[in-house]
Amino acid sequence: MPLTFDLPAFAYAHRGFWSTDLPENSLEAFKQASEHGFGAECDVHLSGDGVPMVFHDFTLERMTGTQGKIGDASADELQTLHLAGTGHTIPTLSDVLSAMGDQPLLVELKADETTDLPALAAATLMCVAEARGPVAIMSFSPSLISICKQITSHVMLGLLADPRRIETPEGRVSFFEIVKDIQPDFLGPNVSQLTHFKDSNLPLASWTVREEAGLENCRSLNAAPIFENLPTDLVRAHITS
Repeated sequence: MPLTFDLPAFAYAHRGFWSTDLPENSLEAFKQASEHGFGAECDVHLSGDGVPMVFHDFTLERMTGTQGKIGDASADELQTLHLAGTGHTIPTLSDVLSAMGDQPLLVELKADETTDLPALAAATLMCVAEARGPVAIMSFSPSLISICKQITSHVMLGLLADPRRIETPEGRVSFFEIVKDIQPDFLGPNVSQLTHFKDSNLPLASWTVREEAGLENCRSLNAAPIFENLPTDLVRAHITS
């Protein structure tokens, strides 16, 4: 059995507790999440030399102004790139785990047709084994979650739901057949589609909550909110009510 924790007991800052002055997925954004008493969600790719790096996009341009793919650069090279014109740089997953301390972290593994899924799974699981606080891994890729399950039984694993699939009845049937097959520990639906998951009998971590109505939707189904740009008092009221 995985080392479970109560997902809905926490709220998770989406890509850290970022703002207009503090870039998403920066080390300081995760420190801010922890200091505010929140968990966080982050995105992970492998660098060209196999280091789990915290960064959302497959390409570097949007957040760093640099051409190229994150998977083609070494970890050392990536850590010299500045995020959104600030002094903040791309962190490693190990550094983010340290910044979170005892607060929980949801790690989204990013995958496309070029991703070495076994390498990403193995490197990430090796990294999270050193975490002080609770960690769960999630992905839109059923294959990646299946590979993680083959490697470990000690980490919570979640399957994210592609909204394009969930919007049709046929897609929902197909998705829940996959859930039945791979048996994840939790599910990650879009907050606008939460009602389709009310009978799933699995814990839910729902993204991305940007308004109070989304928090209310999460509360109604006991789903953990993955939030951004909301007042801290409003989010705290949700997780303590």
